[in-house]
Parts: sequence; structure tokens; C-alpha cells
Amino acid sequence: FVNIIKSQPLKRISIYTNFLEQYKKEIIYALEYRSNTLRELIFIYMDFKNIDLSSLTKLENLEKLEFDNCEGFTYEHCNIFSKKKFQLKEFKLWHDDLDVIYDSDNVYDQLGINLNVIVGMIITLGGVSLLKLSLNIITSETIKAVKDSCPKINFLHMRLISSKHLNSIIPLICDLSLLKILHIQMDPDEIMNGNNGNNGNNNNNHNGSNQLVEILGDHLIT
Repeated sequence: FVNIIKSQPLKRISIYTNFLEQYKKEIIYALEYRSNTLRELIFIYMDFKNIDLSSLTKLENLEKLEFDNCEGFTYEHCNIFSKKKFQLKEFKLWHDDLDVIYDSDNVYDQLGINLNVIVGMIITLGGVSLLKLSLNIITSETIKAVKDSCPKINFLHMRLISSKHLNSIIPLICDLSLLKILHIQMDPDEIMNGNNGNNGNNNNNHNGSNQLVEILGDHLIT
């Protein structure tokens, strides 16, 4: 697989390393051989702890980057990404393990997710070229980073794991002046499973959905 990356003029690469764990670093290092051809790069279920991602800064024509259910991001990754001005048009940053806890006050702390790192990744990998963004770590800090660093966003897909901070999040989203498509995902089945699926929590889920609709409606008609 590594030799294919090095030798073939690939435009799109999708990497799912569950069965290639021992080759993970070698595969990522090989990406720099596709510095001129690669347009789309997708990582699926990958832990980037102790992984050097500097090869991504060599990808001169990268337009689409996805971290799909990944984890292990650190300040070092932000420092690496800050050394290059990316020109991404599409970016997906979905952190792994967010299905296990719903509507907790300190869900990110419980999962060991550093919100400052996530904000740093949005700032360094986003930019004025970014048009489409998918996030599942939704806080006022991350949405503010989107608003400040990605002014041309016209498509936003976000998955909410809590309805507790909608009042601070929705106004920031409504300030995205070029936004045309907003896809908000609140997975009922996953939420119910995370709360043992009892009727009381089902009602909480509906309350969260109703609250979202009410707050969105208030801001869209003002």
C-alpha cells in the first residue's frame, strides 16, 4: 500500500488503519510523495497520538480533508498545521467516542478532548477558502473559531451531543453571513441508547429538539 501511494499519481486517498496499525506512521509519511496530485484525503477511525502529521503540509493541492471519528489531536499538530496556509474547500473534523456520553456538563473533559486544540485545528486548517465544514464538537468556542477564521462557509453540518448551550451557539451560527445550508444532527437512537432508552430521557430528547427549533426560529425571523 505504501508503494502505491509513493508511485501512483493518486488524487484521492482514504485511510482506515484498523488492520494496518503497524504501518500507520509509514503510510502517513508516504503522503508527501503525492504533494502535487492529491486533492482529497480522508482518515477514518485513526488515533493520531504520537503521530507526526507534517506530511500534510506538503500537499500543495489538497482541497478536501476529513478526520472521520478520529482522536489523539494535540497542540503539536496545531503547531505543524500553522506553518502552512491551507487552501481547503471542504473540512470534516469528527472526534471519536462522542456516542458514549450525552448531555453531560463536562463531556469533553471526560473523554480527554482538549477544546483549545480543536479550536486551533479549526483556525489552522480552515481559512477564507473553506466552503464546507462538518463538526461534531460544538461549543461556543468552536463555532466562534469558525465564524472568525472561515468567513466564506456556505455549508455547515454539525452534530450536537448536548442541547445545554444552544442559546450561545445559535447566534454565532446565524452570524455566518454566507451560510446557505445548515444541517443539524441530533441522533435520537444514539441519544436514547446513551441514556438507556427510558421514556424520561426520550422526553428530554424531544425537549432538546424543540428548544433547538425555537431558538433557531427566534434568530431567523429577527
